[in-house]
Amino acid sequence: MTPPSIDISGLDVIINSSRILDQVAIKAGTGRFVGIIGPNGSGKSTLIRCMSRTLQPVAGTVLVEGREISVFSRRELAEKLSVVPQESPRTFDYTVEEVVGMGRYAHQGLLSGFSAQDHEMCHAAMKTAGITHLSRRQITSLSGGEWQRVLIARTLAQDTPIILLDEPTSHLDISHQIEILCALQVLSRDGITVVGVFHDLNLAAHFCDDIVVISEGRIAVTGAPRDVITPQVLKEYFNLDATVRIHPSTGKPLVVPMFASPCAARKGACVHVICGGGTGSEILHALCLAGCRVTVGVLAMNDSDYATASELNIPCIAEPPFTPVSEPSQAALAAMLRKADRIVVTPMPVGQGNLVNLRILAGSGTAPILFLTANGQPEIKDFSGGAASAIIRDLAAISRLQALSLEKVVKDCSGSEGTKP
Repeated sequence: MTPPSIDISGLDVIINSSRILDQVAIKAGTGRFVGIIGPNGSGKSTLIRCMSRTLQPVAGTVLVEGREISVFSRRELAEKLSVVPQESPRTFDYTVEEVVGMGRYAHQGLLSGFSAQDHEMCHAAMKTAGITHLSRRQITSLSGGEWQRVLIARTLAQDTPIILLDEPTSHLDISHQIEILCALQVLSRDGITVVGVFHDLNLAAHFCDDIVVISEGRIAVTGAPRDVITPQVLKEYFNLDATVRIHPSTGKPLVVPMFASPCAARKGACVHVICGGGTGSEILHALCLAGCRVTVGVLAMNDSDYATASELNIPCIAEPPFTPVSEPSQAALAAMLRKADRIVVTPMPVGQGNLVNLRILAGSGTAPILFLTANGQPEIKDFSGGAASAIIRDLAAISRLQALSLEKVVKDCSGSEGTKP
């Protein structure tokens, strides 16, 4: 049976009389992409340093491909694993290609120079890291993000079966973060073991096969992203109030922090939002943050806007999916509209099922109607044979409806005084 690429057990680290790691045990199988997450100061970087033998634990074992890490010579260990550190000084004026070339030293003989294969590996690594155009630049002239990509290229050029990364994308913009992590994911699919420290939970959830949560120097939770990235874990170990959704394209967990406190506690203007199909989530959050008392509906219970309203504790009129709006819900909507100081309508999809929302709106009181739009035009996604668009045009014609951007809608609602109980 093939041993794990990395097998750690009983690891204790004490620095300046402080216990940093306490009986840590972790395995990283061959070809697995393992993400290590946890709050600041939990011991993530210390664990990576133990894996790379730059820090000696006071107890415990670190096995690399079944062998105790201490028995490897420096060259042997450099052939087995490579490291992208969190920080690395730039003391000398090396060029980028010289630094990347340092990754090949473990593969060269004592008297041999750079081979054609060495040059090929370095060029491929620089291309993957997106720094080919920087090859002649001195490293002291690089930005933090460019330097980070040089360190990643050096690691790729080293061509080891194990890659360790300590916050590998901390200085990179989002496009380069994704490019680098995609490349590392491809390597793991080809049998390379990748272990990395992450602060971005969504990147860890998307790219990693396994997630390890460290808290106060101990392993708290391990498992697949779907099992580890949960609201309960985020609250307990990160003190983060968040909802976790499933990304519609990838099926991976997606962390959505809760920035707003429950709208029920707000004391500002009363705003009713008519939305659907995910078009209302952003404005619901924004109105809550602006201090408005928000209500919403009628919505189907499988609508993502309903999920947002539930997360924010917004009073919501809801119906089961694929059912017509009932008479009690219609009456509740009419009552909410009468109480509203402002009514917000989003460019939602409207069919025969939810057309009644707009019909009741048209017969409601005198509260101003603000249509949320990015182009200045009150355009609905009309699947009702034109009936929805006709209602919106009629409301605009009598100057009761204004088409405004999200920022102007929030400014108008937050600037108006609440007059309804």
